[in-house]
Amino acid sequence: MPKTSSARQIAASGLILALFLLARSASAWHAELGVGPVDEVDGVDTRSFAVFLLSEHRHPWELSLGLIGKRDSLRIATPNTRFLAIGRRFTLGRGFFLASALALVDHRSEVLSSRHQFMTGIGWSGKRLTLALRHLSNANTGGRNRGENVFWLGYRLW
Repeated sequence: MPKTSSARQIAASGLILALFLLARSASAWHAELGVGPVDEVDGVDTRSFAVFLLSEHRHPWELSLGLIGKRDSLRIATPNTRFLAIGRRFTLGRGFFLASALALVDHRSEVLSSRHQFMTGIGWSGKRLTLALRHLSNANTGGRNRGENVFWLGYRLW
């Protein structure tokens, strides 16, 4: 199976799920775009981009589809890595939240050693802006467990 087919499968699955959820009740969901830096690994950093769909609940469901950019140096090389995650944001009050999700990635690497991952995080969300620190890792369930740390600045679209 070609490497690109797994990325297409993840993207297609995410889009199908997103369209299904939006079709059920478009007014009960909102979307955010997030961009930001990814923590360095062996002195090499990168960037990330993600789209988040969130339900309109006190503790919203969160569907995210994103990309962690590649690293290409003599110290470490990782491919562009796409991810799909589904989980919850647990509202703490005054806009603060904790997040927990199950995730799939399209590439294994020295940093993300399995396709099945967990995404955890903490953040703050206002009317339009969101700040979040997330960790994507396999929770030491196999292989080397370095994980990715991402800081996102998000903007609510609707």
